[in-house]
Amino acid sequence: MSTRLSPWLLTGLLAALPLGAVWAQTQPAMLTQQQVHALAQGYYTPYEYNRTVEKAALTPEQAYFTPDWQTGTLWTAGGEKHSVAALRYNIALRLVEVRDPTTPAGVSVLPVGGLRGFTLGAEGKRGSHTFETRTVGRSADSRNFFETLTAGPLQLFLLHTIDEKAANWIAAYNIETRPASVSRGVQLFAGQAGQGAVQELALKRKSVEKLFGAQAPQVAAYAAEKKLDYEQVPDLVMLVDYFNSLAKTTQP
Repeated sequence: MSTRLSPWLLTGLLAALPLGAVWAQTQPAMLTQQQVHALAQGYYTPYEYNRTVEKAALTPEQAYFTPDWQTGTLWTAGGEKHSVAALRYNIALRLVEVRDPTTPAGVSVLPVGGLRGFTLGAEGKRGSHTFETRTVGRSADSRNFFETLTAGPLQLFLLHTIDEKAANWIAAYNIETRPASVSRGVQLFAGQAGQGAVQELALKRKSVEKLFGAQAPQVAAYAAEKKLDYEQVPDLVMLVDYFNSLAKTTQP
């Protein structure tokens, strides 16, 4: 059963943390328009672009991670990183959009299968958001962009989703009993660095402790010392960062 986190619980909290999930801070070279074309598997026509969000009855604020264009970094399937002047993430369609004035609507689109990941904002800086392409289990159909919360052997991820509910009607009387609604959701996942698959993580202490294995008692002592809650995402990020630091100290 899918466990969804309340987005308001995360708002502002994660941004305040010294998250470890950032890539190298050396600024990658700017991606040329020719390289954008090589990466993109298509682009919007003006009609498609105008209808992309409208036909799903979504506002830009609902469909995009943030509706504003931002500088960012693309991590290609071949492992190369390139800066781009303007991109944004369409959650509803699982597409990264790159501003490209040479296309009819001025936008090239990069599907989840064409990238290893991307960063919204200045790479390595506070306020940036890094996403990696992962699958849930072994299902290739589950491939999606997951926001990374931690770096190291154990990684935490957020999957940002769109939850659309149709209106309810009493057909015989043509009465709407519940209007249609659209909301944003997030789901928590965990995975290992260098592995493509992730698994959904229940935000419960017993589930979290299984991630820490033999180091669970040390992590518990740290949680007690710092008064951290296993069932709060910002605190969990700190616990995973601590666990990853233990892994570094035990390496030969």
